[in-house]
Amino acid sequence: DSTPVSSADEIRACLAMAVRLQGRHTACQLSMGLHDIWGLHAEGSDANEFRTSVRGALAAVAGELEECVYDYWEVDDGDPRNRENVNAITLSQSWAEQVASDLESAGLYGEALDGAPLSLARAVAMNAEGETTAPVLALDWGYTRATVCVVAGERPQFVRPLRDGGFGGFVSTLGS
Repeated sequence: DSTPVSSADEIRACLAMAVRLQGRHTACQLSMGLHDIWGLHAEGSDANEFRTSVRGALAAVAGELEECVYDYWEVDDGDPRNRENVNAITLSQSWAEQVASDLESAGLYGEALDGAPLSLARAVAMNAEGETTAPVLALDWGYTRATVCVVAGERPQFVRPLRDGGFGGFVSTLGS
């Protein structure tokens, strides 16, 4: 079910327990089960042309973009035969609005709504010692979906959801 559900009460409960938390600026990441990820090819001689090309390529595979928000980043796997040079991630507009409303109602200022691949890349970069050009495998083992991400140069280069890989299935197996 992709109908947005409020997490405002949970956010306020966390804030009540985090007595040493300072500041009100936040970044948020939603479950990859709410996102779609797309490998695309885009071209452009400048940033505006490239952005327009990405939007067109994404609309061709994802359909209407008016009901979603999206982000993208360039990738280079080193294989000149691979025409996919962009990864794009989409989220329904209604979920993005729900998150913004929940953060605001808890007195927080949302600065970023990241997809897991970008959050994983940031986590790898934060924990790396020195140069981060060597590929690192990162895993987001969510309850409903697991996502594998290869990060190199502080960017997600390869992202794929793992079929039937969510933590919830593991818990169900343990419980039976």
